Amino acid sequence: MTQGKPLDLYCNIWFSKGIEPKVIKASHKYIWNKDWKWKPHLLNPYLFSCTLPANWMMNKQGHFPKAVSLIGERCQRTSNLLKVNHPVKILEENEKNDQNEQNDLENFSETKTKDFMVCVKGLDYPEDISYKLIEWIELIRLLGADKIHFYILNVHENVAKVLGHYKQVGWIITEGLSIPGPSLPSSKNRPQKKRHELIPYNDCFYKHREDYKYVILLDVDEIIMPNIGTWKDLIAKMQNLNPDIIASTFSVPNAYFFDETLKNNALDNPETDSKLHMLRTLHRTKNITQPSLFIKGFHNASDVVTVHNHFPIECAHGKCTEVKIHEDIAKLAHYRSCPVLLGDKCHALIEDYVKDDGILRFKHDLLRNIQKSVRDIKLS
Repeated sequence: MTQGKPLDLYCNIWFSKGIEPKVIKASHKYIWNKDWKWKPHLLNPYLFSCTLPANWMMNKQGHFPKAVSLIGERCQRTSNLLKVNHPVKILEENEKNDQNEQNDLENFSETKTKDFMVCVKGLDYPEDISYKLIEWIELIRLLGADKIHFYILNVHENVAKVLGHYKQVGWIITEGLSIPGPSLPSSKNRPQKKRHELIPYNDCFYKHREDYKYVILLDVDEIIMPNIGTWKDLIAKMQNLNPDIIASTFSVPNAYFFDETLKNNALDNPETDSKLHMLRTLHRTKNITQPSLFIKGFHNASDVVTVHNHFPIECAHGKCTEVKIHEDIAKLAHYRSCPVLLGDKCHALIEDYVKDDGILRFKHDLLRNIQKSVRDIKLS
């Protein structure tokens, strides 16, 4: 991130087996929608790329880039070292795919063995949301998430215990996060907050795009809920409905499950279940949020280049192709109080709600898994 225009940077490329390092000029992309206003007084996010000339590609002796350092001048002493991930896989794909771009995209997707990586921006929860977090993780896994990557800013000790447990069993990845620039409450500097969030989201996307078919950006109060089946069933259905389209993203419309509609729905174990949230919130606003607002989606990791909280910003094969999933097929269940941004509309939205208990088809497995995790974690 940088305030104002980004500085010119260079990439110092490091090789193995005694090959001399090489320096090339870095290119950059602004991680923001080109139609939105650029604000020079804010810290703005950029993606820097080190594009290797064709004659630098790895050869049969294994002379491929091992790491890269970003420097301000060609001969500057380096102070950072970033490992290059999956260099052999990239070479194999470049050598194998000598067809048009469409076939390259399809072939590259087929080499991936995992389906869904979920990325969660910096957690900032000094309050104890441990039971809600357990419920969210367990439901995400039942829906089909292969792994979840959490970035951590500030969390309650019980939330840290929950994350530690799931990391130990191998279900999640956790990573500390620091914020550049002055730290202000999000209510006072919302435009800056939104730009900060794009750093962990894009970092997560690039850490996992080589291994996963789809990357999903979610908050811990959001669930992409198919009306039938799991995420894998949902994607298969959408591909069958759109056989001639390679989607950059499958987007899902937002539906609010407001805290204000929570009822005392009886579950099985009052001691544990009274602390849960989603299983007891079985009503949503009657009206789905209008198209393109507050959507979330499944981003095709073989095509998307940069991501925003709600949609891809840039794609490798031209304009990003969005396939919209109708509310009759799936919804983004958004569990929260009515947003301040909606102002006077909140009262009407809260009063005009309908029952939506699709989550209950997971009730038995979800409660069993939650109760086991609570026992294993030994929450205080």
